[in-house]
Amino acid sequence: MMKNSAFQDFNEPAQETLDFARCQRPDGSFYGTSGQCRKGAPAGAKEKEAASAKGGGGGGTKQLRKDMIAARDAEKTAKETRQKADRRVVDAKADVSSAKSDLARKDLTSMERAKATTMKGQAERDLKKQTAAAAEARRAHIESKTEMKAAAQRFKDGQASSGDVRRFGRQDERDKASVKELKDAAASGKLSPTKQRAVERDIRMRATREKMSATQEARQSKDPVVQGRVIKNDIKKLSKEYERLRGKPEAGARRSAIIKEVSSLVKKQGDLLKKQGPTKAPDTSPAANQRRANAAARARD
Repeated sequence: MMKNSAFQDFNEPAQETLDFARCQRPDGSFYGTSGQCRKGAPAGAKEKEAASAKGGGGGGTKQLRKDMIAARDAEKTAKETRQKADRRVVDAKADVSSAKSDLARKDLTSMERAKATTMKGQAERDLKKQTAAAAEARRAHIESKTEMKAAAQRFKDGQASSGDVRRFGRQDERDKASVKELKDAAASGKLSPTKQRAVERDIRMRATREKMSATQEARQSKDPVVQGRVIKNDIKKLSKEYERLRGKPEAGARRSAIIKEVSSLVKKQGDLLKKQGPTKAPDTSPAANQRRANAAARARD
């Protein structure tokens, strides 16, 4: 018996010129006959439709993406046209103002006044023309912007309806997506294991970048309260590191450096408190005094 792939390669072009029928046996294999299917059922048309449906998946989404990109490009062009038209209106207004100033001069001869009047009329007509053109350009830009938003919404709806999450397989596409879109894709259960790991990695990286950005902004802040919060967090981190290094002789140099850093931070914290003015009186209860003594003892160790 011929292999299915070889038979398919022969059968499809042969059916165009010969009266062959394509049949499927009960075991799933295919065969061809010049008459009726006696050992199986006709399978040609149904299989082609199934293959077409299988190969056509996602084509609508691709077209929607192309439409969205085309609409975005059209909006960009319309925006540039509108900006140029607005600049021409500004220039036309300047020409009208200049023509009026020339006409208002008292030392003009009759010929010069007639020429100035003509120039003023031309400038006003040009202003009217440019104003109408700018209005038309604004209308076209608004329409293109509306179409761009509609195309983007159609593409988004197409993605939601088809469950198309293939775009998250590319790094540049994941960079364009928001954190919410990435989280929704990760929770959808429609990603392959590789894409799932990539999306989850990007979510973690985004969170880390946002945290680092917030920390950097806080360090650059001039607000004493924010600075005090940053110093407090730094002291807490250094204290945890000191506790981890306790009992390790090889880390003695690092522990000494931590003590110096903490002392410097405490001094800065005191200076900030002085700038903030009088604050609440320190707790002088026996328990608070004992906590401070314990902290000082740990720093000396």
